[in-house]
Amino acid sequence: MGVCVILWAVLPEIKAMMMMMINDVLNDDADIKREIKNLFARTNMLTNRFRKCSVKVKLLLFESYCMSLYDVSLWKYSSVAVSNKFRSSYNKCIKKLFGYARNQTMLCFEIKPVHITCSMSEILINLSLPYCSQLAYSVLSTLFSELQHDC
Repeated sequence: MGVCVILWAVLPEIKAMMMMMINDVLNDDADIKREIKNLFARTNMLTNRFRKCSVKVKLLLFESYCMSLYDVSLWKYSSVAVSNKFRSSYNKCIKKLFGYARNQTMLCFEIKPVHITCSMSEILINLSLPYCSQLAYSVLSTLFSELQHDC
């Protein structure tokens, strides 16, 4: 059992505050769990305040509040279970904000109302949102391109 140290870095040029958790086990599980809690908190806040808004508005809010994962690019050593939990949490937050039920995911009105189940892939494609792995990859590639640009 390790002692967690919270590192605060204030960047004066962008007036932002970032937080990264460091422990003596040298893995990123504690930081990923903290980000899972933050993701659920932000999604619950958006769901409660913007329940009646259109899908376009919810997409903009989700991209702004829930997909701003700056420390994902620093996650290198984590257990498979925690990484899967983060991916699952990301998917659950999308379903909750956009009103998809757990098992019944789409309502089709061709002749009569029929409940059609579809995969998470179909939901993400319909909403034009990235997979969790795509999101992490894009953040990491952005970090590398900025580092190469600065050097």
